[in-house]
Amino acid sequence: SCGLARSTPVASDALIVELIREGRLVVDPLHGYVYAPRSNTPRKPLGALTKKGYLRACINVGGHQHHFMVHRIVWVGAHGPVPEGHEIDHRSTVKTDNRLSNLEAVPGAENMRRAKVNGAFAGVGRRDGIRDGKGRFGKKRAGRQLDGRTWDDYPGGQS
Repeated sequence: SCGLARSTPVASDALIVELIREGRLVVDPLHGYVYAPRSNTPRKPLGALTKKGYLRACINVGGHQHHFMVHRIVWVGAHGPVPEGHEIDHRSTVKTDNRLSNLEAVPGAENMRRAKVNGAFAGVGRRDGIRDGKGRFGKKRAGRQLDGRTWDDYPGGQS
């Protein structure tokens, strides 16, 4: 499992450009695949499925593990850094279809609007949307954030 190294999207895109320039990442925009030629499996496309249904690549850079979304690598490989305030949208709504022809840079608000219209939020997160500071949630934390009670204080909340 990869340790998580966080960076800003601009820094992340610059690192992606550098890795492509160095030949550490190879992008196949036609099929939406990313390869790591120096890895133990150079012919296997990078990407592990996240809980939200996207493909994420984990790459060691200078002794630190960095996570990159595969669709972002494909976009940056073809077009350079994502414009500020924009996100990469999957036109077909299939989150694992990272072909360049399926990707589009759109303002963040437009990406969220499309996701809502297309039902991309279905089955993601909790019905009440309560999360902790790291984007995760737990029964106890959710109850406290609702009204100070724990999960077990709710009718039918015992599990």
